[in-house]
Amino acid sequence: MAASFVRLFWRRALLEEAIDWLLEHGYQVVRLDASTWEREQDMLTAIAKALDFPDHYGRNLDALNDCLSDVAAFEYGARRVATGLVVAFTGYDRFTARCPRAAQIVLDIIADQARGAIHRDPARPWSVAGLGEHAGLSRAAFSRRFTALVGRPPLTYLTWWRLTTAMRLLRDSDAPLGVVAEQVGYGSEFAFANAFKREFNIAPGRYRRNSRSPGRPNPVDSDLASP
Repeated sequence: MAASFVRLFWRRALLEEAIDWLLEHGYQVVRLDASTWEREQDMLTAIAKALDFPDHYGRNLDALNDCLSDVAAFEYGARRVATGLVVAFTGYDRFTARCPRAAQIVLDIIADQARGAIHRDPARPWSVAGLGEHAGLSRAAFSRRFTALVGRPPLTYLTWWRLTTAMRLLRDSDAPLGVVAEQVGYGSEFAFANAFKREFNIAPGRYRRNSRSPGRPNPVDSDLASP
């Protein structure tokens, strides 16, 4: 879970082969049979028990999202000596038929994990297909779900996050513009400068100078709205 990678298997035999490989390579595998879940609370309770959620776990979908993030950070639920933690669900289609709302929200949580992948590594040459693979969804299905959840299409959000990260680097570091461009995924200083000015209507060098001039506010900072 540390890399928030999700894979869907449509044949049980392929899933079992994958689990065998993971065990051989030191991963901790937690199996959960979703076909036995009759209600949303059954799912929340089963996951909490399997991953050793803390006593303050609220047993609702928001709390599930928070606790899964903690599990991904190895705060609990996994052996620290393990290569990684894998949660294997079987019978999820049956749970979806019984509790479509909860099953849908869990998929939204997965899409949010893909957004986390963008945050952790903005310089990576992401594509919608690649992000969809992280979420275990097709390109089209992921794009629809991500846009509904975040309010922006995946690559639009990626551009926004890269340039917002660049603003912080320009303001808080002395890294040359070319280095900042590379750190946020642009192949050249020229391409980065054009994208930055197009997004914020100010050149990155000027933004840096303004941000370090006492009494000279940067309108970009006050106007910037998060998605």
